Amino acid sequence: MSFSTSSDNPKLRKAVLKATKHGIIIVASARNSFGSKAGFPASYNEVISVVSVNCKNQISQFSSQGKIDFCSYGENILSTAPNNSYKLSSGNSVAAAHLTAIIALILSKPEKWGLPPKHSINKDKIYNVLLKLSEDLGEKGKDNIFGFGLVKFKFSYQFCQLCKAKI
Repeated sequence: MSFSTSSDNPKLRKAVLKATKHGIIIVASARNSFGSKAGFPASYNEVISVVSVNCKNQISQFSSQGKIDFCSYGENILSTAPNNSYKLSSGNSVAAAHLTAIIALILSKPEKWGLPPKHSINKDKIYNVLLKLSEDLGEKGKDNIFGFGLVKFKFSYQFCQLCKAKI
């Protein structure tokens, strides 16, 4: 989810609970709040929340704090744009898209990650794989800035370096 609100919303909460009850894994950007609290739906326990780091693995200045699960690259990332062009994009939403892509790759070959068949995979099982793929940044263990750390996948750092070269 690439949106955020600063306050809890009962309708949003109900929709998230309904989706997760049906096995849908939800990833949400924590809000571009420049160090203030993470927003909703990222702050819900059922949601995997993500903030952005730059190519130097430093927290992006626009990132939130609080209920953060992981961080991912989300600063100066090359993306598509109108008129068959490309542009550099930044934001926790970009980091959420990056983390969602990693989860999609995990789901495409669950057996590679020791996961059961697709119909038995839930947020907790994906979360455990993400923990194994993450590099702890900041304070040891989970913290309010980086969560459990930067989720790394084969393409992650190379992709970030490609974008850095375009700057």
